[in-house]
Amino acid sequence: MKSCLTCAIVLLLTLAARAADPAVEKQVAKPAEYLVGEMHVQTLPAASYLYGSSETTFEKVKDVIDK
Repeated sequence: MKSCLTCAIVLLLTLAARAADPAVEKQVAKPAEYLVGEMHVQTLPAASYLYGSSETTFEKVKDVIDK
């Protein structure tokens, strides 16, 4: 019961302190100036980066679709 009373007092003091604070005006940030630099071209070597092999039939695909 004592802890409940302590929590209630802390809550009331917090609310009173927040209500006493003057309203703070939000400052609107200016939009950033974007600078565009030179374009860089990157050439990747010809290679298989991802490859997967699987065999299927229309009946197997139909079974998956029907699930």
